[in-house]
Amino acid sequence: MRRLVSLLLAIWLGFGATPIEAAGTPKERPIALPSAAEGWTWDGQELHYDARSVFDYIDGAGELFLAYGFQRLSVRRFEQPNQPPLTLECYAMNSAAAAFGVFSFERQGESVGIGQGSEIGGGLLRFWKGRYLISIFADGEGPAADSA
Repeated sequence: MRRLVSLLLAIWLGFGATPIEAAGTPKERPIALPSAAEGWTWDGQELHYDARSVFDYIDGAGELFLAYGFQRLSVRRFEQPNQPPLTLECYAMNSAAAAFGVFSFERQGESVGIGQGSEIGGGLLRFWKGRYLISIFADGEGPAADSA
């Protein structure tokens, strides 16, 4: 859990990060994703999807995101030797209400007090803050992946 909190703090504070937006609105600071956290290192590739290409990534669920004002998705994978990778998805919606709408559509886990709403369970952490919805999950099983 400590590793997960470190990764989340790095996301919001932008340590070693690359912005996913060229410029934020005057009222909002652009979000930045970390390049490393607690031994997990970004693999250097960042995938981007918009309203036209989102189905290439989330085939079958894109309609939900589009209905709630989806704008773009950035995806990064984090690796640690001898562990399955972690995937971080950052969904930019057109408003905080839209991010909450997608987040609240299918709640299943317990809250962990991150962002404006969060849930964790089954190897998945989801939370929303402002117009962003963040998902972090392990692409397999392993002791470090479980604790992350």
